[in-house]
Amino acid sequence: FVTYSNIGFFIFFLFSGIVFSLKRYFKDKDKRYIFLSLIFFIRPVTVALFSPDLNTINQIAYEKQRYFADLIPISIFIVVIGIMAFCNLLKNKQKKYLAILLIMSFLIFEIPKLSKNAKTYAYDVKVTNNFQVKLGKWAKLNTPERATIAVNDIGAIAYFSERKIYDLAGLISPEVAECLRYKHTDDEKEECAINYIEKKQPDFVIISPKWFKKLPYRTDILTKIYGVFAGKGYFYGAVYKTKWFNKKKSEKLKS
Repeated sequence: FVTYSNIGFFIFFLFSGIVFSLKRYFKDKDKRYIFLSLIFFIRPVTVALFSPDLNTINQIAYEKQRYFADLIPISIFIVVIGIMAFCNLLKNKQKKYLAILLIMSFLIFEIPKLSKNAKTYAYDVKVTNNFQVKLGKWAKLNTPERATIAVNDIGAIAYFSERKIYDLAGLISPEVAECLRYKHTDDEKEECAINYIEKKQPDFVIISPKWFKKLPYRTDILTKIYGVFAGKGYFYGAVYKTKWFNKKKSEKLKS
């Protein structure tokens, strides 16, 4: 809703809302507004302290700030509070000018971007369907029901495959998250994923090879069996059968 073109207006009223909330809390002991302001500050601080990456600036910039999307409704509430508080300082005629300024800002800066944003959204949906969703459905049809899969993007693949998942990114695997916390280079972080795979010994590995420098070339443990192209360049996904699947299969045949 708010882009960098009119971020100044947003920040101004966001700051106004926070100041108003603090004033109401300390002066009138009104706790209704301070809660939202506290969440708005505590959430990024918590990420900075407990994120495995600890690189908050890059994390905020990554993928259109998706990891902070939960702050959008909170910030909108604070901005509305800020606008209302600011309006209380103005006369009726000045309030009209402020309303006109806000409307013109939206029309000038946001409306022209709707078409571009719609195309971006459509492309993102296409990539997701042709990449993670397609790989997840393939895994459901082409792997045993009790197969285990290590993936670096757990969302759609985990949902559509309906298989037990080992998360290489650390979102649902505390072991990987703890390892990533103390690693700084990409090579060191990749070692966390490789070590986790060797420890858990999954039957299959589904990854985007460009996210890794070494793992796709570990032919001693991985054999590529399937791949998809979902978009230009970066969006390529591959399925690998592991040596542990072959070992389990052979042991089952012997028994």
